[in-house]
Amino acid sequence: MSKRLFLAIPLKAGLLLNKQKAFLESNLKEEKVNWVKQENMHLTLFFIGKTASVRIPGIIEAIKSTTENASSFSLILERIGIFGSDYHARVIWVGVRENHFLLNLQKSLVLAFEKIGFLSDRQNFVPHFTLGRIYQIIHKDHFKRVLERTEKGFVQESAVDTLVLYESILTPDGPIYIEIERFNLK
Repeated sequence: MSKRLFLAIPLKAGLLLNKQKAFLESNLKEEKVNWVKQENMHLTLFFIGKTASVRIPGIIEAIKSTTENASSFSLILERIGIFGSDYHARVIWVGVRENHFLLNLQKSLVLAFEKIGFLSDRQNFVPHFTLGRIYQIIHKDHFKRVLERTEKGFVQESAVDTLVLYESILTPDGPIYIEIERFNLK
């Protein structure tokens, strides 16, 4: 049996981010956007993909050995943005200010996964939390104006003290994430 796996930082969304997301949802009701549920918000550190269940103990061990001396840290969430162009956007996200702790942790995890035979699916690590996946923008100028109004002045600190190995089950109503293992940082 196999599972679709990824390692992530769960997001502890605060009042400011919740207000920004609510603003986007209420002002983009006519657009076709699948908004990420609060409990599903995360920053993917490594997408493992479809994996045989027998390999999960080795994955857990690789993560534990990489994170056993890692300290907790904070992320600064800032700016709302999109992947794609203003007129062909695919994802609405909240960005993360450059953070050396995060970058070093992610690089260490990539190396640990490579040692056990899992190669990274990305060339560049772009830290972000997905707010919504866009299926169609009907009113492109309105969409652009709404985004311009959200990104100004948004800054929020979020503590990172946990990593989670998730199984992702894809459904027509959106993904379901099941926690397989939690890794606490010092």
